[in-house]
Amino acid sequence: MQDIRTAKNYETNGVIHHQIGEKHYDACLADLWQPPEIIKKVHAWMKNPKGFFVFSGGFGIGKTYLISAMVNLWHAEGREIRYFTQQRLLTQLKSVIAQGHDSGAELERLCEVQYFFLDDFGATLQDTEFRADKMLQFIDERYNSNKPTVITTNLSEEEVEKIYSGRVASRMFSKENLVLCLSGEDHRRRSDKEVEENNSLSKKPLNVD
Repeated sequence: MQDIRTAKNYETNGVIHHQIGEKHYDACLADLWQPPEIIKKVHAWMKNPKGFFVFSGGFGIGKTYLISAMVNLWHAEGREIRYFTQQRLLTQLKSVIAQGHDSGAELERLCEVQYFFLDDFGATLQDTEFRADKMLQFIDERYNSNKPTVITTNLSEEEVEKIYSGRVASRMFSKENLVLCLSGEDHRRRSDKEVEENNSLSKKPLNVD
């Protein structure tokens, strides 16, 4: 798979980049600072994507950068994708309700897309019942369709089961899915020198063709 920089290569990407945010508008797979074995698994899944790909780990270890790099590449290739943070997805569903429409039908419509990226699953702590109901519907819709779905979360399988339900945890962390538990220090709290040194050690040439 060829890795390309996409941020300045096309002009029809405003919606995607607005959703991701300016900080990661030029996120690129070539710049990942994850361990080589993690990067290989990312490329392998992207060659034959299906089902859930779950990135689980603590704050500031590069989950959003990783998912943004995947979004940028596939969007540049013209693939049909959607990217949401959990908070923004729930906000959109509430907006639909405020307009007098069915939030369940709207979520079903959104889930029809071929590739769905959900960032920061579990980060929203408000509206517990609404959140749990809509996340269960989202997981069910994507699980039953077996369409490629990428999810990042700070939560472990046990925490997902406690906060949401055993059904959500079982489907997210099923053995048939690819689940990567990322570890490391909070990248955002480290000094520029430490980050640069880590990048130089972590980034090694990989043959991903």
